Amino acid sequence: MKFKDRFHEINFDEITLDTESSRGFSVTERGLDGRIFIAIGGAAVVIAGLLFLRTGFLSVVKNKAYSERADANINKVIVEPAPRGIILDRYGKPMVANTPILSVYLRPAELIKQNELSSVLEALAKLGVDQRKLFAILNQSNLQESDTVLIKKDISNAEAIGLKGMGLDSLIVADDFKRVFSKAFSHVVGYTGLATAEDVSKHGLSNSDTVGKTGLEAQFDESLRGVNGRMIVRRNVKGESLEEKSLTEPKIGSDLKTTIDAELQEYFYKRLEKGIKDLDLREGGAGIAFDPKNGEILSLVSYPSFTLDEIPNLLNDPKTPILNRAVMGKYAPASTVKPFLAVAALKEGIIKPTDLVYSSGVLEVPNPYHPDQPTLFPDWKPHGWIDLYAALARSSNIFFYAVGGGLPYNEDLIRGESDFKGLGMPLIEKYLKLFGFNEKTGVEIPGETTGFIPSPTTQKERTGIAWRLGDTYHVSIGHGDLMISLLELVRGYAAIVNGGTLYRPHVVFNSVPEVARDLTYLAPEMQTVLHGMSDAVYKSYGTCTSLANLAYKSVAKTGSASILDNKKINAIFVGCGPMPVEDYPSVCILVLAENAKTSTTNAVPIGHDVLDWYYKNRVNDSSISKTSETVSE
Repeated sequence: MKFKDRFHEINFDEITLDTESSRGFSVTERGLDGRIFIAIGGAAVVIAGLLFLRTGFLSVVKNKAYSERADANINKVIVEPAPRGIILDRYGKPMVANTPILSVYLRPAELIKQNELSSVLEALAKLGVDQRKLFAILNQSNLQESDTVLIKKDISNAEAIGLKGMGLDSLIVADDFKRVFSKAFSHVVGYTGLATAEDVSKHGLSNSDTVGKTGLEAQFDESLRGVNGRMIVRRNVKGESLEEKSLTEPKIGSDLKTTIDAELQEYFYKRLEKGIKDLDLREGGAGIAFDPKNGEILSLVSYPSFTLDEIPNLLNDPKTPILNRAVMGKYAPASTVKPFLAVAALKEGIIKPTDLVYSSGVLEVPNPYHPDQPTLFPDWKPHGWIDLYAALARSSNIFFYAVGGGLPYNEDLIRGESDFKGLGMPLIEKYLKLFGFNEKTGVEIPGETTGFIPSPTTQKERTGIAWRLGDTYHVSIGHGDLMISLLELVRGYAAIVNGGTLYRPHVVFNSVPEVARDLTYLAPEMQTVLHGMSDAVYKSYGTCTSLANLAYKSVAKTGSASILDNKKINAIFVGCGPMPVEDYPSVCILVLAENAKTSTTNAVPIGHDVLDWYYKNRVNDSSISKTSETVSE
């Protein structure tokens, strides 16, 4: 008998059934439940579907991304910088340009792979980039978006040829752009520079990206910047370049239209520069041209200025050429504050236009502690008996001492129906704030400052010294601790000449003016003040008589602020015309000359020429005739 005949085949089912039968169980054979096959089949379909969708997603949706990544692993990926949008003036004239340049990029992976460190250091040393600077650039770099790092912008053609001649795989010379602007526009458009580490982390940029640093370039950086493109240089296994292929095209940034009049801006800057140089002024100045009908800034200049290439050498310049004086500067307004106090005093019934105050050239206030040593408050010259109109035209200090603080110890210097008790600091502060002082105007240029209005409370807190009558006198003529920004000042004057609408100044073109405050309820008082500002031009004793030869009616006011213990004078001029503004294309011009002599000598001639230019080039209406009549007449 064979081995397999002696032991028949053992069947598991039979053993199981026999065992169960021996225990007294009745076992019946049944097939598997059909729902199990349905569940298994459904799961298989779901899994197959998921695999199909994932395969489709990777091969279709992500095909381009993974193809680009694969290309990047074996080829050179070069960033193609997007040209920034152009900043335009109100007539569409560019105020800044994108100039093509050549820049040097480094591929760190190739630097290591090709063992080119010593050759790269030798090449970069010729460009002024030493090992320490190179490593600092690499430490700040973000290689997630591109495998290239910008090392130096704007190299010469000779330098580019020299680098290419070295045949280094890790150094790339590529096309790039830089911003170019004239000095007249630098403080409006601002300047650009490479992204900082903060820019990289906050906005997802690379260290090779260019961003706005100041001015409109900074305020509207995201829309101006555009989106960089990427180009790939295909190579063979030997690393030799075969072809160039664009992965993504650069997307140019959006243009920005402004309210600036480029021709006026150029003229204003050159005239300010000439005025400061001709008078041998050792510091700087600023100028603003403001449309009183809508708040548009037609010109905004600051001197000294700069070009992009000069910036690295100017950061510690004592003349602070990078400071935008028109937006960031704080100044004592001097006599240019007087029209606002006149409006307040008329509205509050402190004075009437025909009330008289006598100016002998100095006001004496008794000293309670030393009766034989009275405190003296000077006028800039004796004026005799003057009313409000003459006080504004002559810019009398003693008259406005009386307006601001009254003349409690010199009642004999007053004639008229009013008691001249004086506004006092609470009312002075109230009206200055109504005209927008001590608040940001909202202009779209970063870094705007605000003025400062002192008060008895703030002085006590800051200095521990009690407020006295003399402090009110000082503020009443724009001195003491009173400070303003030039934008605050010019828009305040614009509100006076337009009848009481305080606009938000803006440099971005917008067809809908934004009203910051309605002061039209002060229009009668403003009209009276304009009469005095007109006399400043057309009366022989006015401080702005040189404007009388303009071909149209204008109003103006000057101020000479003594600073640094009377060691320096800042000259300020504000003039507006043609008048009345509701009938003509009018403009308000502000001129500041730092470290000057007098406003009449330094600031008024500049303002005169800018007003004249504006008339001849932007108004030129023969119906506007030369006149010496006052505005109120």
